[in-house]
Order: sequence, then structure tokens, then C-alpha cells
Amino acid sequence: MVICGTNVWLADDAMPPVVGGSIKLSATVSTGEETANILFFLDNVPSLSLPEDLKKYLIDSTKHIGTEQIAGMIASTKKSIEHPDDFLENNRVILEQYLALKRSDEYRNSHAFQVQSLLKEFDNTSGYYDVFLPALKELSPAYAEYCRQMEIANEKIFVRNP
Repeated sequence: MVICGTNVWLADDAMPPVVGGSIKLSATVSTGEETANILFFLDNVPSLSLPEDLKKYLIDSTKHIGTEQIAGMIASTKKSIEHPDDFLENNRVILEQYLALKRSDEYRNSHAFQVQSLLKEFDNTSGYYDVFLPALKELSPAYAEYCRQMEIANEKIFVRNP
């Protein structure tokens, strides 16, 4: 770990992530300020506490997702933000159904909505949006470009589906 230099490596050698487990984290940090921001966030982020029913829901609804599925989701997301017009045209019907579901009372009364709401609140209050993500954008030009492409794609979705 070189804090004031170029490289920082934060790691916890661990088994694959499980609830209550730990994960390996690595980052390359180019300035002291970015280092301080990342470390401040990591040192001060509170634990996310979920009610037992939501923990069970998350475990049950994600236990079938493995590395292959995650790699496929990443590839699909990358393709969709690189060509948002194609994605929107090819998935117009399912996107309309998805947006209708998100607006429904059924969804607003679901575990999925509860988890999403708790995560949004946590991200808003933990420094994730105003400390961690800006530092990550500074550290990673690829991540900054990904965010820019996501913003363009989101804008196109909202123009088509106000």
C-alpha cells in the first residue's frame, strides 16, 4: 500500500461472498485526495441492516445467480449502453411492461420495492453517491465513461417513457 503515491491495495482474502462474509477489494489510487476519499468512505460506511424477511428474500431470489449469469448481465448491459437506440427498439414492449410494473401498487407492496427503498436510503446517507462514486469516477476513466453512457441511455428511456 502506497498511500501518497500511485498504488493502494485493500484486500481481505476471503471465500466467495456470502451473507455476513467478506470480499476482496482492490483499487489503484492516483492521488492522495482520492485515496483519502476512498479510505474515508470505507472506514466510515455504516453496516446495512435489513429485516430478516428481506434478508431471506434476497438470499432466496439470488441463490441461483452465479458467475456465468453475472458475466452475461455485464455483457448485456455493456451492449445496451453502447447501442441504446437498438436496445430500446428491440426491448420496447418488455420495457413498457417493466415500467408499468414499477408504477404498480403490487410492486410498491413487494419485498423488491422494500429492498430497493432501503438501498436507496442507505446510498443517499452513507456517502456512496457523494463520496465514493465521485472518487471512483476519478480513479477509473472506464467507469466514468460507463456512467456517461448510462446517463445517455437513461435519458433516452425517459424521453420515450415519461
